[in-house]
Amino acid sequence: MHGLYRYSYKGIEPYKSYSGKISARLSPEDHAALERIAQASGESINQLLNQGVKMLINRVSPDLNSAQWERSCKMRHFTK
Repeated sequence: MHGLYRYSYKGIEPYKSYSGKISARLSPEDHAALERIAQASGESINQLLNQGVKMLINRVSPDLNSAQWERSCKMRHFTK
């Protein structure tokens, strides 16, 4: 389990299971840019969004030791 999911946010516990489906709203400009990138790279928008999510998760919750993660969570208003 990734470190980010071991902690609750503002005291709200995360669900135990997830469907893997989400809905996102983008500005028309960002949607068009994402479509152009997808076409140019030969990937789907979904594949690009998954790559972006993984990059964000790795940036926000890298493999930190417990003390580092707790300090990081407190700075981001996460609670244990």
